[in-house]
Formats: sequence, structure tokens, C-alpha cells
Amino acid sequence: MKFHGTVHSIFDRMVNLKCPNGELYTIAIDSVDNAPNTLITDIDSFSKQGLAIGDQVYAEGERLYVGKNAAVMLQQVHVWRSKLPSYPEDEEILRNHVAAAQLWIEAHGKAGGMKRSAETANPLDQEMERLLRERSAGLLEALSKGEVSLAFIS
Repeated sequence: MKFHGTVHSIFDRMVNLKCPNGELYTIAIDSVDNAPNTLITDIDSFSKQGLAIGDQVYAEGERLYVGKNAAVMLQQVHVWRSKLPSYPEDEEILRNHVAAAQLWIEAHGKAGGMKRSAETANPLDQEMERLLRERSAGLLEALSKGEVSLAFIS
């Protein structure tokens, strides 16, 4: 395995690594959910490892070295693969769930973002509301046609 980067940020439950190309990777403790570009370890806390932002990170043999004080063994590393759920066979169930979510948001949601504000006094709020409406309508249309690839086009 080849890897070279630096420590980008340090938290108690994870440390983020930055590659020269700007891509971020994460090393996390085992109670954190797995995700893309994340290595789950049995380390109990990263804030106690003596790491500093900018520390060098590199892979050598079966180990990933993080700074001067931490190393992660890579013998049993498995690549994370996401599996998207299939589109529902009964679209009516999906529509009912969306309608229920919309009712909940209207009753309990905070105005701004996707929930319209009763007061759209300034031009920025008005433009953001217009763009959100436009993009969400495009997303709904793409998903209703089963064209998932179009759902991510901005």
C-alpha cells in the first residue's frame, strides 16, 4: 500500500488526513460509523496520541504511520463498499413517506433552507428560496423517473 499525507485535523474519535492532491481520509475509532475514505481502528482516542496538525502520515509495509507516536496495522483492512437500496417497487409508499415528511417539517421545522420562511424580506433569501425550489423540483423529477445519475447534476 502506498500512502503519503499529513494530519489535517484531530478529534477525540477521529483524525483526518490530507493527501497532496487535497483528498481527505479519516482514521476513526470503532464506535464511529464506517464511511468512504475511512479506516476504522481499535485505537480508543486520537486526542491522547500526541498528534499535531501537519504531522507526516505514510504507509510502509503493513503499517500506516501517523506522526511519530501512532501506527495502524493494515493486515485485515477491508475496503468499504456502499450498496444503495433499490428503488421501491411501489412508488406510492415512497410518495406517502415524502408527504408525511413534508407535514412533519411544516409542523416542526425551522424556517429557512428548504422550508419557506413567512418573511422573505431580503434579495438573498428570495434567490436562495428560488434556487432551492428549482433544484429540489429537478431532484424529484429525476428520482421519479428512476434516473439517479441526473439527481446529482447541479
